[in-house]
Amino acid sequence: MPTPPPATLSDRLPSRWFVLSAVGVLLLALWAYHWLASWKQNHLKHSPQPWLARYEFFGVDFQHNYFAARYWLNGGNPFREPFGDPVPPPHTRKLVYPPIVIPVFAWCGLIDDPRAATGVWMLALVAFATAGGVAAWKARRRLGLSDVPLALALAVVLVNAPFAYALERGNYDLLIVPLALAAVWGLNKRQLAGDVLAGACLALAVGLKAYPGVLAAGLIPLRRWRALACTLAFGAAFVAYRFDDLKVAAENLQELADDHDPEKAFATAIPNPEHRQPLQNTHSITASWYTTWAHTKLAALARIPSAVASGLICCSMLVWIAVLVYRCPNPTPALVPLFLWAVALGTFVPKVANDYSLVFLPMAAVAVWDRRDPPAVHAVLGFALVVLQPVAFQISPTVQFGAKVAAVLAVGWCLAARLTALAAQPAPAPESH
Repeated sequence: MPTPPPATLSDRLPSRWFVLSAVGVLLLALWAYHWLASWKQNHLKHSPQPWLARYEFFGVDFQHNYFAARYWLNGGNPFREPFGDPVPPPHTRKLVYPPIVIPVFAWCGLIDDPRAATGVWMLALVAFATAGGVAAWKARRRLGLSDVPLALALAVVLVNAPFAYALERGNYDLLIVPLALAAVWGLNKRQLAGDVLAGACLALAVGLKAYPGVLAAGLIPLRRWRALACTLAFGAAFVAYRFDDLKVAAENLQELADDHDPEKAFATAIPNPEHRQPLQNTHSITASWYTTWAHTKLAALARIPSAVASGLICCSMLVWIAVLVYRCPNPTPALVPLFLWAVALGTFVPKVANDYSLVFLPMAAVAVWDRRDPPAVHAVLGFALVVLQPVAFQISPTVQFGAKVAAVLAVGWCLAARLTALAAQPAPAPESH
């Protein structure tokens, strides 16, 4: 019997898969420990100031909806009457979200304790983000990319500053994730019921937050006309729901925006315009364009209206991806990253874009970033991965803002590469019915 060759050093070392899995599990364990310790104090421990000024209690945005929903269930109108919002000045604010939000949070009537309801909502947000991470991980496998352990993929999605911000505030942006995933599932069915489901989910997503409107527009290059018709029909129904209150909610939101305009507060804190930089916990191109360029050697760029600049940057990327989707015979394997990335890109346009709405970007990156991508893509996304950690790095706010914009563009490049590869594959045979 031949003697087996002696074991080499590489044979004795742990496998790459084992090491990456261990790193992911360790990060997730530390993340869970930190949040459990924070929950006992009812506020975030060791809050890094460059990212967010920690609030005195968890779920300040969630409790706006919690008290409004309970007030509505008791027969009140939270759009026109104060409903007990605890945010200072206490018990004076009116609901600033669309009427369709109220039924979504009607479950709050079952829980009398605001802290207990906040805990339930935080667990729901973790579940939504986890679902997005798992879906992104499965999508990269369907795209045939280099395999990574699920634990590491979830660590990328959960252990970052935008998700910490989302969990601390309790805003409902992450509700877009299950709606987007359900819409993808419905589109994959290619049946009337699936198109109806996709239309209802996409219309609800747009009803909750405006920026998912890019998903409805994405049905055009996909040539899913029936799903688009369903989306428009459901959207009209959601707009018609308590339409008079919708107009009042818009007025309430504008009043709140005028009272808490971050740019006005920033100008008050730093009167000298030459010393101003982009705000650190937002990623709005519209709000940050002038400040980014005004006092640099490229000051001529600051003359471009900020809305025009953000529109050109984001729309050019969307059009490029839309053309690739239209030309792809079978874009189905890329639908999950396509939807996640499009939502992430959409958040860069509004003037108010707090970084908790950036949570979609790490999910999209998990789905499409591959080791075969060019070094420039690795450099941009690697740097952004460091910048987006919930750590108080001493980095210029302008550099932080640039890293966020560069990251969403780099993930878009990765998505384009994946769509190009899919287009090179033979079209699938038509289904028989």
